Amino acid sequence: RGNTVNVLRMVPNKGVLHATNDLYKEMAAGMMAGLPAAFVGAGTGTQFFLAGSLAGMTSVLVTYPLDLIRTRMAGRFVGSQTLTKGLMGNTWYATAATVVKTEGVSGLYRGVNPTLVGAFPYEGIKFYAYDKIKRALPHRADGTQRLEWKLVAGASAATVAHILTYPMDTVRRRMQLQGAGGMAMIYKSSWDCAKQMARKEGVISLYRGLTATCIRGVPNTGIQFAVYEGLKSLLQIATL
Repeated sequence: RGNTVNVLRMVPNKGVLHATNDLYKEMAAGMMAGLPAAFVGAGTGTQFFLAGSLAGMTSVLVTYPLDLIRTRMAGRFVGSQTLTKGLMGNTWYATAATVVKTEGVSGLYRGVNPTLVGAFPYEGIKFYAYDKIKRALPHRADGTQRLEWKLVAGASAATVAHILTYPMDTVRRRMQLQGAGGMAMIYKSSWDCAKQMARKEGVISLYRGLTATCIRGVPNTGIQFAVYEGLKSLLQIATL
């Protein structure tokens, strides 16, 4: 349930993510072009982190409504309570129409704040770690790198990023489902959600689902980086 809209979300999301990451890296490189070489080298890590963070936030803003619709469709059943009012319809557009009708257009962006807050460090850490790990892995004599090493670098970077930022993703999902189908608004804010979860369910609840997320997301990210880098090489597009 919700897989169609997830595919519709993933294509533009990852396209915008990687394209804007390259754009922000180019912008940062241009700004640092006139600085001393030692300073530029020291700032490369910050450049990759900020570029990835800004790219993550950009992709979220562009595709967030589809993410919310996917979550609503996948979360149609919560516990023993069936959600109906806010989740009517078996299609993504029917779900979207119902959200707009019952919660207004702003309902499509419910929970966007924790998503943006989570995307900033997650994508920043991921792109930063990817660059560092990729550089540390074996290269050919001509400086190029085999595709499988880029896959390993991407998967490793995703693992690091998931572990460090997963609690934000947990809070995001709770906030997205809040109020669906006429359910009570339990949390006043993302911070309140995190505090209540830690107090009532234990801190470990913030990491619930981490293993499944890594099993799904780690190879996914590795393939993303490998395919993206492979296509850039095929099209002879320079990589910063």
